[in-house]
Amino acid sequence: MKKLLLLSLAHCIVMISAVAGEANGNVLFAPDFLRDVKQNAHLSVAESDGIPELIVTRKEAGSVYADFPVDTELIAGKKIVLSGDVAYENISKVPHSWQGVKLMLVLTKANGQLDYLQPIAGTGSAPYHRLGREIVVPPDIRKANIALGLKDASGIVRFRNVRLTGPSGVVVRNWVLDGYIDRENAIYRPEETMQFFFRLSGKGNAPAGTLRITRRGEDRRQETKHIPIRCSETVAYRTSLAQPGFVMVRAELLDGNGIPMKNIEYGLGAGVLPERLQQAVAEPEDFDAFWAEKLADLAKTPVKVLEKKPVRKNSFADLFDVKIACTGGRPVSGYLSIPRNAKAKSLPLEVCFDGYSVQSATEVSRPGMLILSINPHGIENGREKSYYQALAQGELKHYGFRDAENQSRDTSYFLGMLLRSVRAVEFATTLPEWNGKDLTLSGSSQGGLQAIAATALTQKATSCQVKIPWFCDLGMTQPGRVRGWLPKYTPALGYFDTVNFASRIHCPVSVMGGLSDYVCPPSGVQVLYNHLKGPAELKMVQGLNHAFYAGFRGRKNNAVGIFHK
Repeated sequence: MKKLLLLSLAHCIVMISAVAGEANGNVLFAPDFLRDVKQNAHLSVAESDGIPELIVTRKEAGSVYADFPVDTELIAGKKIVLSGDVAYENISKVPHSWQGVKLMLVLTKANGQLDYLQPIAGTGSAPYHRLGREIVVPPDIRKANIALGLKDASGIVRFRNVRLTGPSGVVVRNWVLDGYIDRENAIYRPEETMQFFFRLSGKGNAPAGTLRITRRGEDRRQETKHIPIRCSETVAYRTSLAQPGFVMVRAELLDGNGIPMKNIEYGLGAGVLPERLQQAVAEPEDFDAFWAEKLADLAKTPVKVLEKKPVRKNSFADLFDVKIACTGGRPVSGYLSIPRNAKAKSLPLEVCFDGYSVQSATEVSRPGMLILSINPHGIENGREKSYYQALAQGELKHYGFRDAENQSRDTSYFLGMLLRSVRAVEFATTLPEWNGKDLTLSGSSQGGLQAIAATALTQKATSCQVKIPWFCDLGMTQPGRVRGWLPKYTPALGYFDTVNFASRIHCPVSVMGGLSDYVCPPSGVQVLYNHLKGPAELKMVQGLNHAFYAGFRGRKNNAVGIFHK
């Protein structure tokens, strides 16, 4: 039975220096709607309060633009701001955030490549608000134009005060953005009003600004609001959810050009009947048979140390770069930390896994503990930056997201990755210094997938600790839940779904999820927790996006609840 322990909710403080853009900056170019727009059934020009506005209309989903050529000499090699006031009515939903309303600068590079640079607008309806984006223009561009309109959408959008300007030099220091909700545990009843509060304050003469609030939820409803805010004011946003799931609300402070000010943001979330969330697509019927076969193949390759090179010493341990034989064409590759003068069978052991990246294994070392930290790919550790850049742009580019590979469970990139994770555990448990009892597997994001999978497949761990775990509930496209950052679903990926490993774990598991994490949404994390059969703990954290951004880093006691079973 689950027990809820309530913790106090701390505010998130952002202490930064940022450059705030101003709408009245040096104007480099502004389109002339009255002179340059050829009006037709989709494009018209009117005046509102004496200001010319472009009106773009589509009754059915499609694409239409008004184009305005820009003299490249005005912007080549410069840092500029594209901005404009935008209002829209009944803009239809679009598959991707870059579709829909288009306030865009199109650049043709010297090699003929096109860059489409734009701020992201919302769907539905919204009164006039300012959108903007900073752009660094290459010095050798061949062509430039501003495109205003709609892409793959229907509705009405209005533009005014569109311009290209230079960046502002106004400096704002020590701004604070707090977020909280009207209850500590963040759990509501269906259709009960959820109240989210955001408070802006700052030292000195902090001017008024605009708070952009974006809402996403499991009901497929997306909403964006722009609300004026002054220092020391609190802005409230209210919504609800009628079904099991989560709502995520993100607030960003916009400067005078409608550009988000760096790190002045905060995310909140709340749930409805989260314990009822279940996996969208059932696990493959032969899940256990498949992995039994793959583990049998792995066993044909003996656990053998291919390389063990001393790297460095710290005050208490020696660090080694190790490579261990494995199937799949690549070894296990990582760093092994062994406390100095450790006796045989004396130390607890931890195996650590990294997130989605192409880089060296992370160096992890703690007194009194054996630690093996591996990279996901079996590549070299401690190499120069260019080595990892070449892999990221070549052999490992978009790894795990290649649709052709994911059509088959035998060709998916995650098969080799998870077998290396298993082999890492098999090797680590042969270390003579291990006490033979205490083994923790840990990881964040993609590392959470590896830790959960290796815990299930080896049955050796005495504890598993994962934060913002990735790859949870891959098939959650049908219920309308916030899916996060995942490859296109195929049945083959079901063999690598983090949730499908969860029910096979018997040791205690600790899970942490971010209530405003759009990469690994709280709904997927909750489904993972719901499928754990053994002792488990779930911490849901306010203010935690996928990355530990400046507003969250170092905060304490910001978990809104800890669930146990």
